[in-house]
Formats: sequence, C-alpha cells, structure tokens
Amino acid sequence: MLPEVWMTLLKADNMPSEKILRTLSWLDAHGIRYEVHYHPPLFTIEEALAYWKDIDSTHCKNLFFRNHKGNRHYLVSFECHKNLDIHSLEHLLHQGKLSFASPERMERCLGVSPGSVCAFGLINDIDIASTADPKELFDNGHRVKYFLDSDLRDADRVSFHPCDNSASVVLSHDMFMRVRITRRVLSVLHLHPDWDEDEVFRKVQDVFRKGKGTDIARKIDRELYDYFKLHWLDIIKLEDVEPGKEFEH
Repeated sequence: MLPEVWMTLLKADNMPSEKILRTLSWLDAHGIRYEVHYHPPLFTIEEALAYWKDIDSTHCKNLFFRNHKGNRHYLVSFECHKNLDIHSLEHLLHQGKLSFASPERMERCLGVSPGSVCAFGLINDIDIASTADPKELFDNGHRVKYFLDSDLRDADRVSFHPCDNSASVVLSHDMFMRVRITRRVLSVLHLHPDWDEDEVFRKVQDVFRKGKGTDIARKIDRELYDYFKLHWLDIIKLEDVEPGKEFEH
C-alpha cells in the first residue's frame, strides 16, 4: 500500500500517477537511489528521444511477448537504437510463434499499459505463486522470464519508465544490479543503422537461390555475408549468469 499522504497527493492536479509513486516507493523501500524525470506520455522511441536527449543515461526499448499457447511470457529490454530479431528469439525459446502480449496481459503480468512496458513491471511479478495460474508459472515461481541486453547490463547509467510512460527513472549501474529483477543476460546483435532489414534479406535470398556454400561469399560483399552468417543462424546469444550470482526478481 502507498503511504496515506501519497494517496492524498494523487488527487491533486499534475501529480505523478499511482503507478509511478508505487514504483518509487518500492525503490525507496529497497534502498535503491535514483533520479526521476517527468515528461509528457511517450509512446514511441522517436517521441522519447526528444525528451531523453538531455538525460545522461543509456535508454532502452522493452518488448513483452507471449508464446503460442499463451502460458509463457517474456520481457526483453535492449538498447533503444537496436533491433530485435523475433524469429531468432522464437528459435531460441522453442515456444512456437511469439506475439506481443495484449493490454490485458500487460496489466495482469506487469501492472503496465501499452507504451509503459518496462523492467520495473517485474516488481509486480513477485510473490504471485499463490494467486497466479499455475500453468503460467516458470519453475522459479514467476510468470515472466526477463532477458536483458548486455549493453544495458554494462551501462554506467540506465533508464526505464516507472510503469508509466510519463516519467523516466535513471539508475546507476550499481543501483540497477541491486534491483535484483534480472534472470539472464541477453546479447543482441543489431542491424547496421543504414540497412533496411527487408531489403537485406531479399538480397540474401536472391543470392542463396543462385548458389550455395562458399559461392555466397563470392557473390555478395563481405559485410553483408557476415550479416548473413550471424543473422541466419542465430542472432541472439545468451550468456548464463555464474552459479550463485543470479539476480533473482
């Protein structure tokens, strides 16, 4: 429960939302130091970059998926300029086709609405074993499995929405590691900024039809070939956390 004085303040105009205050209250209770920056609701990275430009931090994208059966949920956080190859993630997880979770699932699993998906939503995935559908739980008793981009893990400062896209919370590396909501590290290979993904794959497919094996290397430039090798086989590589050093959420 939020402190009574905060509940009173929520009724005032221009006050942070209950979700923001609840997130900040959780951080305070766990001794996590942070900066908070308020701004208009931001629904796209393009909108957000205009407000993030003066905030000294590594910023991120957060995507929330469900599996084909609807009984597994995955949250992925990665640096905001990167792209995620969802098909490779499907191959890695062996859970069939992944799709973006519905607003209902976002609220139920993370306590967030569209546009506000964030790592802090995992605060709402704690101590749920007695109330959640057992079919949705992983072996660790949580409903959401979290994957973190290694660039975010290693950043000096990182920012996330506090479960509401009208604010951004910045944490130092040490403080982020103390939040203890990460399970494994996700290393994402991102596209060259000048490449159009669909165009690249069309070129690769055209060349692949005309030749195979080392012939591909002779028919397309080296950079594109390297891209082909990495992305065709497995764009995503997971780095296991050392035993005994897991970050439990």
